[in-house]
This record gives sequence, C-alpha cells and structure tokens, in this order.
Amino acid sequence: MKKQDILNLKLNPTDKPDYYYLVIDEYILILAFMPFYRLAIMSSVTYKKSLADYLNRLYIHNDDIRRAYLIEHDLGIVLNYRRMDQKEFEAILKNLVITLKELNIHTVDRFTKQPGVLYPAFMAEDIEIVSRQSFAKQEREHQPKKSKNTGLLSALLLGLIGSWMFAHYHKLGLIVSLSGIILGLCTFFGYLWLGERMDKKGIISSVVISAVDLLIGQVFATAISIKDGLAASTKNTMHLSTFETLPLVPHFLVEQDVVSAMIPYLALTLLLAIITILICFHFYKKAHLLKNTYILYDQR
Repeated sequence: MKKQDILNLKLNPTDKPDYYYLVIDEYILILAFMPFYRLAIMSSVTYKKSLADYLNRLYIHNDDIRRAYLIEHDLGIVLNYRRMDQKEFEAILKNLVITLKELNIHTVDRFTKQPGVLYPAFMAEDIEIVSRQSFAKQEREHQPKKSKNTGLLSALLLGLIGSWMFAHYHKLGLIVSLSGIILGLCTFFGYLWLGERMDKKGIISSVVISAVDLLIGQVFATAISIKDGLAASTKNTMHLSTFETLPLVPHFLVEQDVVSAMIPYLALTLLLAIITILICFHFYKKAHLLKNTYILYDQR
C-alpha cells in the first residue's frame, strides 16, 4: 500500500506536515506519516488494562505492526504500511474501533483526561485532542508575554554594535559598508530578544532602527574624523577626545560636500542591513511559521 492509498481514505489534513486526523464515530485518531514507510495511529483514551492487553496481542500476532502501546492515556500503533494492502489497514482501524466500543473506552481530553465533546487541534507545533475549554486555556497561557516596546529598545541597543563598527572602521572606505551585515543581524535578533515574534511590523521596525543606529554611527565617525583632523593640523599639540568633538559635528553635517560624500557609504550600509534582515526573516519564517500557533479543527 502506498501513502496515497491511505490519504484516499478521506483523512483530514492538519497544519503540521504529514499529520492527519480521522473521526470514526466518537473516536478521534491522529495519523502521522514517518520515515521508512512508518505510520503512527495515535489517540488519547481512557486507560484500561484490557485495552493494553489487546494492543500487546495485536503487536505479537501482526508482523507489520512495529509497536503498539497504551501509556497512561496515550494510545499508539506504529505500522509499516508498505507491507500491507488497503483491506488489512482498514481492518486494523475497524477492529480497533470495535474493541474500544466493546471495552467502553472513550476519547479523552489530552490535558484534563476527561471525555466529552472533543476536537483535534494544532497546539504550538503538536496535534492534540482537546475540548474547547482546554484549547482556550492552553492558547491563553502560552501566548508570548514579551512587549513590542522592549523589543524596539533591545534592537536599538544591540544595533549599536553595528554603529560602533561603522564609526571605528569608517576610514576603510566602502569596505566599511560590510558593517551593515552586523547591523542588520543585531537589530533583527535584538528585536526578537525582548520583543514579540517577528512579523512585517517587526521587519519595518528593524529597518527603521538600523537607520537610526547607522546615523548614530555616522555622527561618531564624523567626530572621529574631526578629532584626527585637528590632531594632524596642530601636529598633535591638541588632544581632544571623540566626545569633545561631538559638538562640532552639526557644523560639518550642513556642508553639502560632506553630506554628498557620506550618502554612498550610508546608502550601501543600510542596503546591506536591509538585505540581511530580509534573509534572516526568510529563515525565521520557515522555522517559526507555526510556533505559538493554535488552531482548533471543529469541522467534523
């Protein structure tokens, strides 16, 4: 039997790849395709030793079943579907449901362990069987507690690393634009450090903060240039610190020649920062697309 043969049994898809659910009468079964033609059939049910004995016998007498267990309320059957035909597979499902009915076994909530009106649900990267009340409680308790404002602050502070690199190595010419990569990394992960999950607003915030940090770096780069220029013109008789030359920076930034010289460096550095942020977001989105996502499948 092939994977498609099983899917043709009208399995209901979930948002987790290769995970499906099947509702037979009152019983909810979660089916998960695994490597090497393995299929796991799982559910949460009331515990009875007679059910555990049935699963043990099923494992012993069927060579295609690799594992069958009942651990507390977790029921599981792992089989090799490649070695089965469709009738065998359907018989396993049918006999399982018949046995559950004969033993008066019920599907139970994954968290409360109580029967009732239950639904399969996607809960933070896992597929669980829950009631509406448990679903709402788990969703409420596991939502991110971080603040967007603290994310902006941490992005601004961590981005100062890129600012320092831009200011410190500004004499290298266009090579200093590579500091935009560090700037983009720092603002992106700085936002995630104390902020909410990254989204389009987070991307825009990271870009704006990168621009702010870059301007801070440019101010200090100009102050360093002024300090070095004064030291050279006075033959090192005037010793000023970078902070002492900061008040002179606004006078230089209004000079058209100075601004025209700065724009290519700033533009290329910011462009590299933006590209870095977008690349980071691409990989972040793939890895965290469904993290902290809760979906109740109530169409039964």
